[in-house]
Amino acid sequence: MDTAARAAPAARAPYAERPSTHVPAVVWTATPAPGPQVILPDGCMDVIWTGEGLLVAGPDTGPVTYGGAPVGARLTALRLAPGVAPSLLGERADLLGDARVDLAALWPGDRVAVWTSALAASPRPDRTLEHLVAARLDERPPPTWAAPLAARMAAGDDVRRTAHDLGLGERTLRRLAREHVGYGPKLLQRVLRLQRTLAALRRGDDPSRVAADEGYADYAHLFRDVRALTGRRPTEFRPVGSGQAGSAAYRSTPLPSGSATEA
Repeated sequence: MDTAARAAPAARAPYAERPSTHVPAVVWTATPAPGPQVILPDGCMDVIWTGEGLLVAGPDTGPVTYGGAPVGARLTALRLAPGVAPSLLGERADLLGDARVDLAALWPGDRVAVWTSALAASPRPDRTLEHLVAARLDERPPPTWAAPLAARMAAGDDVRRTAHDLGLGERTLRRLAREHVGYGPKLLQRVLRLQRTLAALRRGDDPSRVAADEGYADYAHLFRDVRALTGRRPTEFRPVGSGQAGSAAYRSTPLPSGSATEA
């Protein structure tokens, strides 16, 4: 679900995450900093409880500015693995690309009311949201090819070979990926590599070494890809004091949608 002010840096917002024990997802909680946030693509979709309502974060294809949660809100969310959310929502992922929409726009009001009431009354909305999503996915399981596709794309495997190994035609796999992930396998591959690349840059790893480790042709290739998917230069993600680091205003904060967020 992810969410850009360019003025003085906001304080790093409290954020925590853990793997879900019930569904293919990461559970995260956050108290966002005030003001708009920039969310970066991560290949996932999120269902977010704001304390007042339920929000769906669609699959991002580039940096998306989110107008901000209610002041003082404590967000609780599931960051669903690639390909899972459409089974939960009953909506194609590519129709929600780069969007943040109320769940009420996708579901009947009575179903949303049941979820909202349960979450509002719960002392542990993270656990409640997990159980609600798990029950829905028991009725509408995600496609069996979704997890293997994500794993193969994360490993940098060839799309044609992946389709063959999954028992699908290449064109069929591309169509299914658009419907369930939000974009084709090659863009999913780039987005998953981007997340690993940004994690390495934030640790302060040498950018040329990161380019080699992640399979880019060279640093220029890494630069172009990071710039295309984030709107930022790779050096802007490096920690302050690690050499050519970006200003504090660009330091990354892992916020809504669990995707990287710029303060």
